[in-house]
Amino acid sequence: ALMLIHAFSTASSGFEDLRRFASLPGRDRQDSARLPARPLYRLVPQQPKNGGRRALRMTDLLRGFPPVEAEGARVLVLGSMPGAASLRARQYYAHPQNAFWRIAGELFGFDPIAPYAVRTATLAASGVALWDVLMNCARTGSMDADIEPETIVCNNFAAFFARHPLVAHVFFNGTTAERLFMKHVRPHLAHGPELRCVRLPSTSPAYASVPYAEKLRAWRAIIPEAIG
Repeated sequence: ALMLIHAFSTASSGFEDLRRFASLPGRDRQDSARLPARPLYRLVPQQPKNGGRRALRMTDLLRGFPPVEAEGARVLVLGSMPGAASLRARQYYAHPQNAFWRIAGELFGFDPIAPYAVRTATLAASGVALWDVLMNCARTGSMDADIEPETIVCNNFAAFFARHPLVAHVFFNGTTAERLFMKHVRPHLAHGPELRCVRLPSTSPAYASVPYAEKLRAWRAIIPEAIG
């Protein structure tokens, strides 16, 4: 059995409210930024009787970040959902062993340990927007495999592409971001067939089997000048 704490009377109605919210027109990113900083509600699994296994571990409904974006963006880089370290820091790719900022620093000429505001501003000024596929989901850890599919709510990409008509290339930071976007987002985009979508090696430390040099070579594709 599950005990529902805070915000909604049932989990199913709560998820439906979020999906309707995510599809609202106008000021969509500003609206999403008004979501509470804490998880909207928590599903707490109760101990089963007779020592049986619990059906569900404690999970929080997580909320992602607004995009890093600037006028004139030509490239969109997508992850799936910020990991635990990023959510704590309120920064994209905050885990110290994630290679994203090291790679981006080499590609765009900034110090990967510079203040976060400097890194994101340099990336945006270079024509690269940064976001995640999901606005909300429940996840028991930091791994993409722990995302509970029935809880996912995608970001409003129709509004994003309306703001950034020059973005024609989408690069995915790993397999999960690609799978979520291609399944839940691209079929609903008016200009979806015009997008060029490319999966890149994940920068997560969980995928350390791919050498850094190989990841760096693959990620050079995100440089707008290389796209033409």
